Amino acid sequence: MKKTIVIFLFLTTSFSLPAQVVPQDSLALVDLYNFTNGPNWFNHTNWLTGPVSSWYGITLNPGGTSVKVVCLAVNNLSEQLPSSIGDFVFIDSLDFSGNYLTGHIPEEIGN
Repeated sequence: MKKTIVIFLFLTTSFSLPAQVVPQDSLALVDLYNFTNGPNWFNHTNWLTGPVSSWYGITLNPGGTSVKVVCLAVNNLSEQLPSSIGDFVFIDSLDFSGNYLTGHIPEEIGN
């Protein structure tokens, strides 16, 4: 009688996934792009296509899970800021100077 030996080999691999930005920050950025005529910005590199960390004008907090700075000065933003601008979790700075924004500053910005 012929015997068959079966050997199971288990390999373990350790890897880490890149940190993801909290959903409310991501959604606020998407609203900002859509409400301020993003396709016509002078520079909208990687917006809505690459990871948030690669979006032009965006700086993330250490750890990469929340937006720290939005700097889109002199970038041809137009129309009105969305109320979701107040949804950022740990924002330090917003710079929209030198653009063509209209209307009132949303009161939610104070959140």
